[in-house]
Amino acid sequence: MQFMESTKKIDNLKNISFQELSELTKTIFKSLGYFNLQTKNERCIVGDIKTGITTSKHGFILYLDAFTGSNADMNTFCNPINVNAEKYDFHTCYLISTKNISSGFRRKVKLKYNLEFIDRDDLIKLVDEHLPNFWNHQDLELLEYEKHFLNNIAKDGELKRLKISEKTYDKLLSIFIEPRIYQLKEDKESSSPVLVKFDSKKILSIKKPAIIAGDTGAGKSTFLRKIGETCINETSGVNKKKIPVFISTVDLIASKYNIVNAINKCLNGFYEGNFIKALETNDILLLVDSIDEFDKKVQKSILIELESLFNDYKINYFIGTRHIDNGFNEHINQEMAYFNMEKFNDYQIKNFISKFFPNGSRADNLINALKENRILERLPITPLSISLISILFEEKNFEIPATISDIYDNFNQLLLGKTNVESRFEFIDINFKERILSHYALHVMTSENKVPLTKDEFIVFFNKYFENKTQPLAEDKLQEFLLFLIENTGILFLKNGKYVQFKHDSFMEYYCAIEIFKHQRDKESYLVDNFFDPNWQNSAIFYAGKSRDMPQFLEKITDKVKNANNLNNYFGGVMGIGYLLQALYQTDNVLRKDSLLTALNINIKSYELLTKIASDEQMVSFKNMKLPFIAMINMFYFFENFNSITIKTPLQLAFADIYKEYEKDVTNVTSGYKALKLAVTLNSTRINSEVELEKLIYNSSFLNNQFLLLLADIGVSLFKGNNYNDLKKEIGKNIDGKNAVSKLLLDTPAKKLRFTGLDQIRSSRKVNIYTEGKSDVEIIEHAFMKLTQNTDPYWSIKACGNITGGATELHGMLMKCVPMVKDDEIVIGIFDNDAKGIQEFQGLNKGVYKLIDGSKRVKKHIAKNIYAIKLPIPPFREQYLIKDQVFNYFSIEHYFEDDILLKEGMIKETVIPDIFEIHDKKKKKFSEAIRKINNPEVFKNFKFLFEQIDVLAEVDKVDYEY
Repeated sequence: MQFMESTKKIDNLKNISFQELSELTKTIFKSLGYFNLQTKNERCIVGDIKTGITTSKHGFILYLDAFTGSNADMNTFCNPINVNAEKYDFHTCYLISTKNISSGFRRKVKLKYNLEFIDRDDLIKLVDEHLPNFWNHQDLELLEYEKHFLNNIAKDGELKRLKISEKTYDKLLSIFIEPRIYQLKEDKESSSPVLVKFDSKKILSIKKPAIIAGDTGAGKSTFLRKIGETCINETSGVNKKKIPVFISTVDLIASKYNIVNAINKCLNGFYEGNFIKALETNDILLLVDSIDEFDKKVQKSILIELESLFNDYKINYFIGTRHIDNGFNEHINQEMAYFNMEKFNDYQIKNFISKFFPNGSRADNLINALKENRILERLPITPLSISLISILFEEKNFEIPATISDIYDNFNQLLLGKTNVESRFEFIDINFKERILSHYALHVMTSENKVPLTKDEFIVFFNKYFENKTQPLAEDKLQEFLLFLIENTGILFLKNGKYVQFKHDSFMEYYCAIEIFKHQRDKESYLVDNFFDPNWQNSAIFYAGKSRDMPQFLEKITDKVKNANNLNNYFGGVMGIGYLLQALYQTDNVLRKDSLLTALNINIKSYELLTKIASDEQMVSFKNMKLPFIAMINMFYFFENFNSITIKTPLQLAFADIYKEYEKDVTNVTSGYKALKLAVTLNSTRINSEVELEKLIYNSSFLNNQFLLLLADIGVSLFKGNNYNDLKKEIGKNIDGKNAVSKLLLDTPAKKLRFTGLDQIRSSRKVNIYTEGKSDVEIIEHAFMKLTQNTDPYWSIKACGNITGGATELHGMLMKCVPMVKDDEIVIGIFDNDAKGIQEFQGLNKGVYKLIDGSKRVKKHIAKNIYAIKLPIPPFREQYLIKDQVFNYFSIEHYFEDDILLKEGMIKETVIPDIFEIHDKKKKKFSEAIRKINNPEVFKNFKFLFEQIDVLAEVDKVDYEY
């Protein structure tokens, strides 16, 4: 193999021209310190180099011939040296040939100049050292850029500037554990999206934009840089080289969120700092680190610009994010590839630690310490966290502590307490350093988009802060100390030589928690109010870990999560409470149980929204998804965030409550589903509490429900406990002969079963709305979400009829539901304002339902909060208000403008001018079409209906967009 590589290099040199050799020579010697390198003619280059305090001029004479044996012509060799040395006045000369110059020939050369011979083998060594990729291609400007990328960008990881030895950093740099990556793809046979294991080494085969999701610290940035490195080293089957451009968050901020400006800046002067110039000879691959930290408007503009660059210039891009469900899809119209980076598994952890500690005993000691102290249960297991722990274990051999806050406390001591013999500040109290970091962290966290200060702003900020405070420094030394803190602690660094940034978000989050915990308890509300922001949530977990016993703080967070109202917040709330309960493991278990139940409730709400996403078919990853699989995705997410021995008791208490609730009404599938989630989590090999799941499985009433039976079968197989075989055997007994409903659930897309009798998992809400038909339900729900920026409705909604024509069923429900409606519950039945709807509305028992406040369209039950309303008719449809009942046609579709109804063929003419009827048979397809529209303006007329509902529900004013 080595011989073949050497032959390839020799062949490459044989085929280059004088011009190519000239450019290669200038590039190599520029990296050796030469400057003012100028090509004087085809054979000669002149350049300057500093020698001590003087500058010397050297010459470079180029040859494409071999000079060996007796036939070598001395005049041919010496003539260009003499001519050019005299003409350009140099006395030291490098003689560079792409072929051999024998030692015998060299001895025969007798000239008055200082001669340095560089023949083929010497030249190959120089190229290997300074331009190793030259053997892949001969684009010298690209080679220089690639060298810049490999030496700067590819090695610019989060850990680079930690105050660790160079040896330790080099060791970390040499460790790359292949990430576990899964791609969301469609199953060609079933049309269901599946997570498919993806070989990360083949990522460059993806020719369309990609979103790469993973938790904070999962290694997204490292992986993106690795993609850039792979891109540079790619050789086979490449017609046109790719230029990898890594764009960080700070690059975007510095470029005012303009992608083109960021690209040009990141080209670092190559290609005249112009991406158009670069595209003349190469392709560009953008590696966008993250835009999660920016507000939605900034994210939208960045995504639109990226899409435009892809469409107009074929510039592909990969973008990192914390969650696949991040709302990016609303701003992306092109086909995307979706990938998810999994947390480290046990194999990856062992692999990393074994490489960090080649001595087996130290690696085993660390792995055992991690397990014994349950760190792997409390810490998001990522390359970053394992790196931090490994460094700590190597340098101080600390016993690994029990919480993430303790880990970072130790890092605080390690990094701020480390002295530097060259520093005049080595004896400054660690608390003073910590206070600067914590105060700055809170400032950045509370600034818009969390934008860091520039170096000058940073100095002004602390000069003002310490203006009237006693400090352990001479008055004129604060600025010097601040610069020392930036450059020497390993916690801050100057990004692009300008912005004072934390090395990693986790440091910012930790020090923000320190500031609030130690100095500004009145700012605790920031942690509560911003709990759904990932940075603030992590800070809240650090904050909780400082005490471990914070009942009031936990209650505030629980109340915050109870009011979550969108999918991102539901997922964030479940994750946040899961980690928070682990950090607060000394807090009252009943309070922790109550918080856990809140997470369980919003987990049900996220299930409902996921079924809507699957039904609307707006996300390819959920297209044709089946209800059981959506339920299992939700269960898996809950399991992942609560599978910790530290939450065992709250889980058991929660199960006892839910199981009691389920026993009271075994037809309540939602309670059964909740109990199953808690039970499979407790049954994990980590917590190993088997009694709860066995209680469910061996309870025949639980397995009698086909949906719960199916979920139990899948769940027991997915989350295998020690009792797996026995449980599977028992479940198998019940599955036999009962496959009809299970088959329907497994084969039928969620969109067909939603709002039917098989859609049995529903969250408990105070306000419950009932409509005539399923299409009414779908349209009303979608309209509300579009008018409220995808807020989950505060009410539940269900149809009494099928697709249409359920006015009679709605009337019957309103007359019979009274005994089942709780005193604090509100029920609203919505009739179409058409002939049949008016008939059923008016036919409600007048002794039981009475018009309220002189209204002609709202009735209330005399004893309960049960209302019947006719659809409010907006002003632009006022012609539909006709006294004669038989000529009333207003239904939910009339809230849309005529152009939409005409486009979808929904209009049927009537005998009355300017009045039309809706095609009942087209309502299903119309609902499907309308739920693919995200523009809130299309749904503006629904505001009249929603404001009527809000009044009856007695809720605060809802902020509708129109």
